[in-house]
Amino acid sequence: MAVAVNAIGQNNTKLVLDLARGNDTSMGYPIADYGHKDSYNYDLSYGVALHKQHPLQGRYIGVKYYCVTKDFEWDMAKRIVHIYDLDHRAGTQKFYRLIHCKALGKAQGQPVYTNDYCTIDEITGVAEALAG
Repeated sequence: MAVAVNAIGQNNTKLVLDLARGNDTSMGYPIADYGHKDSYNYDLSYGVALHKQHPLQGRYIGVKYYCVTKDFEWDMAKRIVHIYDLDHRAGTQKFYRLIHCKALGKAQGQPVYTNDYCTIDEITGVAEALAG
């Protein structure tokens, strides 16, 4: 599925656009502060069921970032993955939003999530947002 860059929340839109521009900071913090400890080097275009069977090819890498809530807290259910060719970043980059699967029950009044992803959405409209 696809989701428009302006439909992922104001803070996450800013983060994606700053990543696309190659900025070192976003919303006053170093981009590295949003980074997840694990890379995500899979071709996400294959979707939830098949993407882990398709590693990225050539010099492509996938960098995973935490999403941010409207209250500027980590959204533990969602991640952003920035995929690009190390040699040609600007012309090859794609963005995806990954959403963890909900588990049964709650912890401290909050939903519990598994480490699996139930939804992978390509974030669209990034080039148009940068141009506008």
